[in-house]
Amino acid sequence: MMPYTRLQPRIIYHTAGFHVLNTDGDVKRQSRIAVQDLRHLFPNSSVTVETVWHGDTAHTVIDIQGGFIDSDKYATAFEIMKDLFMGYSISTSTTELPILVE
Repeated sequence: MMPYTRLQPRIIYHTAGFHVLNTDGDVKRQSRIAVQDLRHLFPNSSVTVETVWHGDTAHTVIDIQGGFIDSDKYATAFEIMKDLFMGYSISTSTTELPILVE
């Protein structure tokens, strides 16, 4: 008899984002590489980057929109972001589609 193994369902997101905190806009090279890598990882999605200022502090926001953003690939994208923006705090945001894929 084969043991029962429950696979964790993959979640599909409609939008996903990474907010790199306190960059002061000084991460242009990392941002450019991140956009290239994320466009390769999510070829059917739009990937944008912008610097958002809050007083004297800037945050770099990288957004992925459209297509089907698979939670497994999103986890890979987070690893890419951690490598590129080492030493910075990164927060994430997602909007789920009402679809589960097993």
